[in-house]
Amino acid sequence: AFHLVSRVRESLNPVRRAIWLAIAGLAMGFGIWAMHFIAILAVEIPVPIEFDVALTLLSAMFAALASAAAFAFVARDRIGPARLLFAGTVLGGGIGLMHYTGMVALRMPARIAYDPWLFLLSVAVAAGFATAALAIIGRMQTSVSRFRLLWQICGAAVMGLAIVLMHYTGMFATYFFPEPGRMVGRALNSDLMALFVGFATLML
Repeated sequence: AFHLVSRVRESLNPVRRAIWLAIAGLAMGFGIWAMHFIAILAVEIPVPIEFDVALTLLSAMFAALASAAAFAFVARDRIGPARLLFAGTVLGGGIGLMHYTGMVALRMPARIAYDPWLFLLSVAVAAGFATAALAIIGRMQTSVSRFRLLWQICGAAVMGLAIVLMHYTGMFATYFFPEPGRMVGRALNSDLMALFVGFATLML
């Protein structure tokens, strides 16, 4: 995704620029989304878990749209502190929206509640690290070509921290209260969800 942002910045054709921006947003958004749902599949909860199809797809769209919007702000010639902070907040908020919409998409015989302070901390963590990652994008775009790959790797590592730390802070904020018979709606079971995530990752 960070590699594609440089394509956005270098493209002078508005249509081509929009296409690269959409692809970069999808790459980042589905990367965020795949991390979340693989981590959810890794959680051992002693109740059956399924995933609401519509809400699961909506969560992915939140991440992709927020990523594309943030990239649109930073794929400019000059990135001021205010623009950078706004873009990081948008991207961090998109990560949070994806995570908590994904949690709402869970179908299980249990009710979910959240610690409000850890909830806020999780979004703040996402926004802070996302802002740092986008700042590295700005540095990448002004660096000489031989250092560009290094900046891309550093930016990807910081962005990975934004996603992972937000996710697990959000999971620390989460409480499950058993409620037998609560599972309703059309849902994918865990095996199908794993195949779905794997297929989406392969397509990227």
